[in-house]
Amino acid sequence: MRRYELYEAAVQDAPSEAALLDRIYREANGRPARRLREDFCGTFWLGYEWVRRHKENRALGTDLDFDALADGFRRHASSSGLQGSTRTSLYCGDVRTSPKLATDIVFAGNFSYFVFKERSQLLEYFRNARESLAPSGLLILDHFGGADIHEASTELSRRDSDRFGRFEMSWRQSAFDEFTASSRFTLKARPRNEKRWTTLGVYDWRLWSIPEIKDALAECGFTRVSVYWQKDNGHFARREKSEANCLKWLAYIVAARN
Repeated sequence: MRRYELYEAAVQDAPSEAALLDRIYREANGRPARRLREDFCGTFWLGYEWVRRHKENRALGTDLDFDALADGFRRHASSSGLQGSTRTSLYCGDVRTSPKLATDIVFAGNFSYFVFKERSQLLEYFRNARESLAPSGLLILDHFGGADIHEASTELSRRDSDRFGRFEMSWRQSAFDEFTASSRFTLKARPRNEKRWTTLGVYDWRLWSIPEIKDALAECGFTRVSVYWQKDNGHFARREKSEANCLKWLAYIVAARN
């Protein structure tokens, strides 16, 4: 479906993200990761890219959206010769019940785990993720924040893609609820020369803080938690403290099973 392709062009860069996950794992363990479980995977573009990187790589994708999984399989598996391959597998269901395959990395991207608004739900997910990891495995979560997330806003930007050329993006946040730490977000895109915007996603999220995430991970048995912070040049590097007075920031939270 066109909407899934437009979503990938708007917010994803599977080759770069696969390389980053591999780098984080190498820095933690001194060797490459081979098995990836991508939760909330959508079209599983990242998973197919992961498998293309090395002949020994394997990937499992989990998502509730059957149409997204099917669209990704149609486009990405066929283009990379992975149809019928045992190196990729898909699970259409809740990430909290995803198969436990002793993987090297469990990754939850695009802030999708913010859908869990209750701490009990978050703990249930983290426990499943930990039980799915090999002894040296890592759970990696992307995260965003900053002073601006407490205000309603609309961001307009432009991107270029091979499939759609130049297109416009709109990222709208509703008012932040201080009582529930939640907000509603809407992502839209409009290719050049088109009048109508396409809604790519509507998200009702709890914006968990990094300390809240760390506490929940520790309760679930993760032993070491680090943060990779995005620098001004776009590179992610491990940091012990955040930068001061950031209006907006991106980071990856990395939790070691043992």
